[in-house]
Amino acid sequence: MFDELVYDYIMRHEALADAIDALEIAPTCASVADALALRDLFEAKLATAVADLERGGEWELEGAASMVSWLRNAGRMTGGAAKALTSTAAKVSQLPVTKAAWEAGELSSAQVRIITANIKQRRVALFAEHEAVVVPTLVPLTAAETLHAMMLWQAHAEAIDEDPNPAENERELSVSETIYGRREVSGSFDAVGGAVIDQALALATTRDAETEQRNAKQRRADALVDVCRFFLDNQKAKTAGRHRPHLNVVIDVDDQTAGTFVSGAIVPKAFIETLLCDCNVHRVLANERSGILDYGRSARTAPPDLFNALALRDGHCREPGCDRPASWCDAHHVDMWEEGGHTTISNMVLRCTRHHHLWHKRRNLGWTERLDSNGALSITDQAGRVHTSTPAGPAGQRRLVA
Repeated sequence: MFDELVYDYIMRHEALADAIDALEIAPTCASVADALALRDLFEAKLATAVADLERGGEWELEGAASMVSWLRNAGRMTGGAAKALTSTAAKVSQLPVTKAAWEAGELSSAQVRIITANIKQRRVALFAEHEAVVVPTLVPLTAAETLHAMMLWQAHAEAIDEDPNPAENERELSVSETIYGRREVSGSFDAVGGAVIDQALALATTRDAETEQRNAKQRRADALVDVCRFFLDNQKAKTAGRHRPHLNVVIDVDDQTAGTFVSGAIVPKAFIETLLCDCNVHRVLANERSGILDYGRSARTAPPDLFNALALRDGHCREPGCDRPASWCDAHHVDMWEEGGHTTISNMVLRCTRHHHLWHKRRNLGWTERLDSNGALSITDQAGRVHTSTPAGPAGQRRLVA
């Protein structure tokens, strides 16, 4: 009997593989829509298998630390995708009406993910009591409408089922690494925490400089990075002030076209050039097999006294049109440090993190810059247009007048 079951299982999977191999999806709306519907049916079956596999624990026999870890390796998935699949599968296994609607093709996979994402773990049983009434109303809705409906259900659920520990359950934040070392950030916060975040991003958001144009989402993303970098540069609890090297990047001295983070993610050339302007450089000698032979002392490229002098002269970021204060800036070499540029005030200006990184990208596209003896900075773009920036700090203003 067991052999028959194994044989039947193998034959079914081979038939599925053959069907997928033979499938040709025509480039028409109807054909693609049908294929998407079939994908949803397959994902419903897959979720059931994932939930059963997690309960069965076979993944432990393969040395995985968790079901999420096993999915990342066996399925070549990102951590965020593996966690989302595991969570969705576990919740759906406790929701028979939702599961049946998914497997019947009445609910799309996107709708099911929205449903489960808006049900806190402690309220899965409560939704199970309501789903016979709620799910039929969700079936004809779009994904956006489903989200709105589930948010309404969540509000009603909180009213009838008060959370004993609201402070511990009303906030969450996840940062998932995706391909090429990028990060996806998602979260949910209570009204107070949300208001704090809104205010911080509003204060950290800068207007576009003369040489750039961003949309609102890009401005908020830049503001979030600036807030995090400002904290790292100015917090006192764990390191001294202006502790620059928050990221460790490995760069080959003979090939600086790319580097790697400790995690293995590739670092592009423009980012390396940005780091080398204002960081601690640590010498590490290795043999051809990457064995460490020597780990020398680090050398700061822009010591605190020099940075303070730049702050007195420049006042803020020297990108034309940017007024980001000195405390948010890096010390930037006009003539590049790795090409022999000196770490002196006559060769350095302040640039905020965003414009510092942007400059090194533009430099590789043919932009040039010149720093005059009075501190005036001239930037020439690809079209030959010159953009100028004068020092705005107290020492810089006096020097210009002189």
